Parts: sequence; C-alpha cells; structure tokens
Amino acid sequence: MRHRLLGRALPAFVLLAVLAGPVMAQEGRTYQQPPAPIADILDTKPTPTPSLSPDRTTLALFDRANLPPIAELAEPMLRLAGYRINPRNNGQANSRVTWLTGLSFQPVAGGPARTVSLPANSRFVSPGWSPDGRSVALLMDAPTGLELWTVDVASGVARKLTDARVNAAGGGAFDWLPDSSGLLVRMTPAGRGPAPDVSPVRILFHLAADAGPVGRAGADFGRSGGLPGLGRLAGRSLRPANPGEAPLQLRRPGGPVPG
Repeated sequence: MRHRLLGRALPAFVLLAVLAGPVMAQEGRTYQQPPAPIADILDTKPTPTPSLSPDRTTLALFDRANLPPIAELAEPMLRLAGYRINPRNNGQANSRVTWLTGLSFQPVAGGPARTVSLPANSRFVSPGWSPDGRSVALLMDAPTGLELWTVDVASGVARKLTDARVNAAGGGAFDWLPDSSGLLVRMTPAGRGPAPDVSPVRILFHLAADAGPVGRAGADFGRSGGLPGLGRLAGRSLRPANPGEAPLQLRRPGGPVPG
C-alpha cells in the first residue's frame, strides 16, 4: 500500500518541481543587459541620411537617432482614422517618426563639411530645402510642441522662426514660397483646449429581458468612442450594474439596432 501511494505521488512531485523550477530561477533577477559586443553594435551611431540641394551644389547630411528610449515609446498617442498623433507636440506619433539629431553641409565640389550648431540634445523632423538651395527649414522638438527653424547653408547658422505651435499632426507642416522669400506654416490656434481624455473606461451592464436578468456584459471603450459590439444585443435593455440608474434601450430611428 505504501509503495502504491509513493508511486502515485512521485510523478506529481516531479511535475511540481519542473513547473516551479523556472519560477524559482527567475526570482531575484533584474533588468538584463546584452554582452558588450551586442550592446556596442546596437548603440553604434547610424549612418547619416544625405539630401542633395536643388541647385546640386551642396549635400546635407542628417544625423539620425538610434534606438528610442522607453520614455519616448510611453508617450501618449491619439488615433483619428489613419492618423496617429502625439498630443504633446501636435506632431505625428513617435512610432511614425524618425528623429534627426544633427546636420552638416558637404560641398559637392569637395572640401570639409560644415557642422551646424544646434541646441544641446535637440532633435528635429521634416527638413526641407528652399527652392534656391540656400536654406533648410526643419521642425525642432520642444517640451510643449514643435518649432519652425531655418538653417543658412553658407554660414551654418540656425535660427528659430516660430513658437512651439506648429501643427504637424498630418505630416508636413510648412511649404516654401516659390521665390524662397518665406514659408507658409500650419499653426495650432491660440487658446486651444487640452487634448481629449481617451483613457479606457470599464462599464458593466446587466442584460435584461422580459423574464428578468439573463446575464452580464462588459465593454472597454474610449471616452470619445462608443460601445463595440452592442448591435448584437438588439431587443434587450441594458440595465447598469449600479442599482438605481435608469435602464438603457438599444434603439435607432425607426426601430431597434440590428444584430
């Protein structure tokens, strides 16, 4: 009898040890870093992106950002049809942006490159040549938005033209005039309110039929959105889980919502 009980318990003990082993092995672990050779490869500065001036005399070399930090990936994102918008800077979401971190000009005919002096830790997007090839416009990232800057090719001097109110949610935010004398810029309106709150909300309903409660349903939806999938509940009332609130009925003009 004792041997039979031991024989039955042994497989269960072995299975428990197998399942608990990986869990115990992971206890006390911290964030893991790759070996030095792999980290060095991943942290290597990317090759600059070239852009030839309209007059074909100057090559602009744009330094690119490497892997994004976690804080950047954690920034909020608003969805509007196919657009993905960063509400912090009124530009495109970080997932759709390749940030540039430096700029230099290389004469096509030869000679040393001229490095443009930009603010420390700056990053920018959407560089664009003027039609005459004498200037480059770009959108500089700021804590509260995007600023329009221009860079003079001959001197390598950069200067800010606008406050952090450029509207680049749809991508391009400025256009050069044909004679290169100025730019048309898309700006956000002054005094605009805060971004909408799109944090998910959990709401529970009792599904009620004539004979009484028949179940319970839940839905996660944005504050600016609707309840997904409720068309399948046509003909039933939605009784909020909190007592004392009025029941809701799924309806549309001319009849109930179709299932």
